[in-house]
Amino acid sequence: PDLLPHPATLSHYKEVLMGNFPAYIRNSMLVTFFSCAISLALGIPAAYGFAKYATEKTKPVFAAVTAVRMVPPVAMVIPFFLIIRNIHLSDTLLGLIITYIPFELTLIIWMLKNFFGQIPREVEEAAELDGANKWQRFRYITMPFLLPVLSVVLILQIKNGLTVYDIIVALTNGGPGGATESLSILIYNHGFKEVKFSYAIAEAIILTIVICAISFVQTSISNKKKVY
Repeated sequence: PDLLPHPATLSHYKEVLMGNFPAYIRNSMLVTFFSCAISLALGIPAAYGFAKYATEKTKPVFAAVTAVRMVPPVAMVIPFFLIIRNIHLSDTLLGLIITYIPFELTLIIWMLKNFFGQIPREVEEAAELDGANKWQRFRYITMPFLLPVLSVVLILQIKNGLTVYDIIVALTNGGPGGATESLSILIYNHGFKEVKFSYAIAEAIILTIVICAISFVQTSISNKKKVY
């Protein structure tokens, strides 16, 4: 086979973008955005507490939180399926968001806890002597140091959220009527069910470009606000 197709064409990209692809990328972005936002809102204070106010009683709690990272997501599918069904959120984007949060939250707590522990205590003590309360110390001292590692966490979370496959297949399989279908499900269906490899490849390349663009923007913003 030829290395490059002849004649070269971009028709598959056009057909993908003119079809249902925008709806599927919207589903993926909505689930990823809200699950990341909620996980960060819960994970940053939790990681800060584990790092700065650790006691003998909190160590088993932190160990239990991080132990979740060792459990394959597929192993948690049945419990999550039962929970989502009992709260009547089956086949909804909100149900997927709730399912994503525990896995994202544990990663955030695990990564940020170690980072918070490396911030010099002398810096925070100096701010306290200047009259800064806990919130002001966190907002003006800790957060600027946090931005570089937060960028890494966000990029990992976005990549995981946009490419997750197994959880969606097990919980909703993209239903009902494609309402919860994500990009990964769409790519799989085109490539392996409908044997439309050209469409699947085009969708995968577009997804890669989206992830790279988001990562570039996030990194650029963080570099502008980085504390040296």
